[in-house]
Amino acid sequence: MENRQWFIFYYSFFEALSDLPAENKLELYEAIAQYSFNGNEPQNLTWISVPMWKLIRPQLDANNKRYLDWCKGGRPKKETSGFDEKITSGFENEKPKEKEKEKVKEKDKEKIKEKEKDNNHPSDEFDEALNEFIKMRNQIKKPITDKWVELVKDKLNKMYPDKKDLQIKCLYKSIENSWQWVFALSEEDIKWYKPPTQKKFIPPDPNKVLSLNEL
Repeated sequence: MENRQWFIFYYSFFEALSDLPAENKLELYEAIAQYSFNGNEPQNLTWISVPMWKLIRPQLDANNKRYLDWCKGGRPKKETSGFDEKITSGFENEKPKEKEKEKVKEKDKEKIKEKEKDNNHPSDEFDEALNEFIKMRNQIKKPITDKWVELVKDKLNKMYPDKKDLQIKCLYKSIENSWQWVFALSEEDIKWYKPPTQKKFIPPDPNKVLSLNEL
C-alpha cells in the first residue's frame, strides 16, 4: 500500500489504551501508525496488546479502504446512456403527480375534519348557547379561558355524543343556575326541559322581592 500522509485516530482508541501500562500503550501506538501509514502488520505484540489490536484493526481497515477510494477520485460516476433520464425514465415526471395526489389527500382529510366538527356541534344553536354560557361566566366574575371552552366542549361530547339537542340543554341548564361547569342532565330534565326562549343570561336582582307566583 502506498504511504499515506494522514490517518484518523479516534478518541475511542485513546480512551481504550489509556489504562494500559506505558510499554503496551507505546507498542500499540506504534502498531496503529505503522499499519495506517505503511500497511505493516505488527509483529510480536505482547499478550496484553493482542486483544486490543484485534478490536482496533477492523476500523483501521475500513478507514484505509475509504482513503484508497478517495485517492481514486471518490465514488465512480454512474454510467449514462446518453439520453435525458428525466424524459426516458419518466420518474421525474411522476413526482409532480405524486405531490398533487398528496395535496388532494390532505384537502380530503381537512374536509373530513370539518364535517366531523359540524356533526359534533350544530353551527348555529350550539355556538349561540356556548356564547351565552361564556357571557354568564363573565357576568358572575368567573371568566372562562379558551382552554376551558375546549374542555367544556369535550365534556359535552363525552356525556352526549351525537346528541346535539342534549348538549344545548345542558349548557342552558348551567346558564339558568349560574353554574361554572356543565353537568349531566337528569332523566326528568332530558324529558321535560327545554331551552328558554330568552336565551340571554340576565343575572338575578338581589334587591327584588319575589311574589308568591314567581316563587
